[in-house]
Amino acid sequence: MQGESDGDEEERSVKSVSGKRRRVATPSVDKYKPFIKNGYTRQYPDNSSNGDFVVYVEHIDKELKLGNMNPLNLSKYFKNIKGVHERARINSNKIKITFKQAALANDFLQSRCLFEHILRVYIPASSVERV
Repeated sequence: MQGESDGDEEERSVKSVSGKRRRVATPSVDKYKPFIKNGYTRQYPDNSSNGDFVVYVEHIDKELKLGNMNPLNLSKYFKNIKGVHERARINSNKIKITFKQAALANDFLQSRCLFEHILRVYIPASSVERV
């Protein structure tokens, strides 16, 4: 029968109270996937008064555990970075680098050493975005 459906259609029509038919799009399979805007990088605002500006660093290759590395080897990775206040291990894959100024933390996101050592760096959303 043409009028009946097994529920696998992408769009279905619903009759509203006014009697007009309108199309209702059913949610896609990945409805819990977060929205990602291309070209957007999270940064601290320049006028922020927060005392510590945290940046997380991970290696792109999951086999190389950055958190388990010797601190002297890690210091070679970040020897040209200015304004580092503290480095701390978060887990076996991740370390935390703390800056005292927002501009230095934002500049670190485009640092050349990150590309040389194939590192992924990001600012945690809880530090920047308010819900």
